Amino acid sequence: MEKYHTDAIIGKTNNYWNLLGSYECSGYGTYEVHYLDPEEIWSSQGVDEVLLNKKYDAAVISVYHHLPSAAVAHQIGHKTFMCWWDSIISMGGVQGWAGMIHQACFDWGKGEEQPNVFCVEVPQDTRHFYPDANVVKDLDVSFVGSIGAPWSDRGALIQKLRDAGINVWSGGGRGPNYDNLSIEEYSNIFRRSKICLNLSYGHGQPQRKGRSFEIAACGGFMMTNCPQMFHGKDGDWFGEGTEYVSFDDSNVVEKVKFYLNNEAERDAISYRIYETYRNNYSPKFFWKKMLGVCGTKV
Repeated sequence: MEKYHTDAIIGKTNNYWNLLGSYECSGYGTYEVHYLDPEEIWSSQGVDEVLLNKKYDAAVISVYHHLPSAAVAHQIGHKTFMCWWDSIISMGGVQGWAGMIHQACFDWGKGEEQPNVFCVEVPQDTRHFYPDANVVKDLDVSFVGSIGAPWSDRGALIQKLRDAGINVWSGGGRGPNYDNLSIEEYSNIFRRSKICLNLSYGHGQPQRKGRSFEIAACGGFMMTNCPQMFHGKDGDWFGEGTEYVSFDDSNVVEKVKFYLNNEAERDAISYRIYETYRNNYSPKFFWKKMLGVCGTKV
């Protein structure tokens, strides 16, 4: 897996908590991590050497700059899965590798018509993403994520809410010129918020963002603008109107004001999304599923 988000100053990749953190939370076993980084592994040959010379029940590869060779993928692919964090723009790669290695797509409910492709939840470290009834909800509305030129729709919607007199906290993106919040600060924004916005356009298309599962794991009240991303081939990930609330540009102000004034309804919806997360998408469920794909029973 990659080591940093951009560089050492900005710090660890978020996938440190998604993969290593959530695996620790599952309690299923030990792990050994090898970083795709110029100081450690920085070639396809280096990836091959790890996969061929280490002993393991399952191997997980976060898709980054270097991947195994096709020959090694054919040899060890049955007990390996590759993680695609933005598969929405990489379906050619997903499909190209699907004949050799299991593929895990985190952001898009398409591709499962291909062999070895699994559209799955984004795993979370529940030592950081958890509900806490003692945290004061001092933020009316929040959006945690990057806001800039590539995501102009996010800034426009937040400004629309502010123009309507709604108090919105926004920030927390990762990378140069962003807040780069610590994982503790980042997750606590969800717990402090009465309404957590999940603005789900990325790369100009709807995405099922990892933020969805972060909010759910924190027991937050989620409002999202791309509800279609929660409808998969096996049913709904979360229930529209019962576990989250959808909105569009025409009704967002009205809906935000309604739910700010109806705490009991917010609490009921937040409780249901957390229970669905806890019973279906928490680390034990994710890792049991993916280890099983690789032929390992837990």
